[in-house]
Formats: sequence, C-alpha cells, structure tokens
Amino acid sequence: MVLSDAMKATTLVLVRFCDEVRTARPAVEARLALGLPAADGFASHLRSTLRTALIPAVDSTRTVGLISLPGAMTGPILAGVDPLTAIRYQIVAMYMRLSAAAVAVLTAARLTERALFDDARRLRPVTAEAVGERF
Repeated sequence: MVLSDAMKATTLVLVRFCDEVRTARPAVEARLALGLPAADGFASHLRSTLRTALIPAVDSTRTVGLISLPGAMTGPILAGVDPLTAIRYQIVAMYMRLSAAAVAVLTAARLTERALFDDARRLRPVTAEAVGERF
C-alpha cells in the first residue's frame, strides 16, 4: 500500500510537472531573462505541482475513520484488540503512506527540476521522452 501510494503520487507529480512547464514556459523564461536563478524562476509552479500531486494522499488520510474503516483497524477490533490500540496502528499506517507519497513526490520533482534546466540554466524543451532520457 505504501509503495502503491508513492507510485500514484509520483505519476501525478510528473504529469502535472510536464503540463505546468508547457503552459508556464513563457513566464519561466521571462523570469530567467530578468536574472532569477533557475530554481526561483520555477518555484511557484513547483509548489502548485507538489500540492496537486499530494491531494489524493491527504484526502485518503483525512477520511480514514470517518468515512472508511480500513482493514488495519477493523481486523484487530473484530479480533478483540482494544479499539484505541487498533486506531493507533491505523494512524501509523496512514502516516507511513502519506510520508512515503510526500518523499516520492519531492524526490521526483527535484530530479525532474534538475533535468528541466541545462548547465547554462536555460529551460529545455519538455517532452515525456526528454524527461525520461535525463534519468
């Protein structure tokens, strides 16, 4: 479950990242032309990309216990374990899933951001193949 959530979040961040670069290319190039460093020129777009990619993980964490009763909590309760202990296990599992998604998203975004700019800090053309070749 942890790897599955990390993979979903990574896919979302990479798709959103490529879309954001394509649509915001003129604004990023304008910032670079004004002398901003590459990371600062793309920072606002990177934040929105990260935020969008983490929405499913945050939403699933938010609904646990209120709308859905996951197996890590329901199974032990039905087996006779103290409900507070079962809830603690579920909280740990949910935070593991959320943190794995966050680490995967940050890692993928940082690596993709490095592939986005060349050594002279110019914006490269972005296609799925070009991003894949850099790794």
